[in-house]
Amino acid sequence: MENGSSLVGRFLKINLLLSKNDYKKTLEAVGDPCRGQSRVLLLLRKHPVVSQKELSELLGIRTQSLGELLIKLEKNGYISREPSDEDRRIKTIALTGQGAMAAERLEQAKQERFRFLSCLSREEQSRLIEMMDRLIGSLEDEVGGAEEPERPGGRPAYGRCPYPHQVSAGLRESGGADD
Repeated sequence: MENGSSLVGRFLKINLLLSKNDYKKTLEAVGDPCRGQSRVLLLLRKHPVVSQKELSELLGIRTQSLGELLIKLEKNGYISREPSDEDRRIKTIALTGQGAMAAERLEQAKQERFRFLSCLSREEQSRLIEMMDRLIGSLEDEVGGAEEPERPGGRPAYGRCPYPHQVSAGLRESGGADD
């Protein structure tokens, strides 16, 4: 197909620009683009007081990895870690006032992430979603679905690209495509 490389090049460019946009919005919101720290803050916004073990399970990461993130967040004044009233061996994690403000800025940045879609009308957004869904279906047929193969140790073989579902969600959130 003559336009194939041109189309794929544009998809790659969009992916790069979406990553840059995400990084920029996160940097503006909290000054630290660390995705892990942002995820912790946003999750704590929904679960104001939680144990480190529960937080680890909710995030799907090892407690050791979470511990490193929590040290950074605590050092920056975003969270507090206190012994549980029921069991002093268990640490409860909570947002500080500064952490709650950072989480709010992150949530706002998350909503702004899709503002670029407003250059398309609702109808254009709907058509774009339909075309992208067809392309996704074609690729899934070709490569065997959306499931990621795993490397030894259970880690995914490819990096996670959250954008396809986020862009569709963004189209809906921006007043675009109706589902």
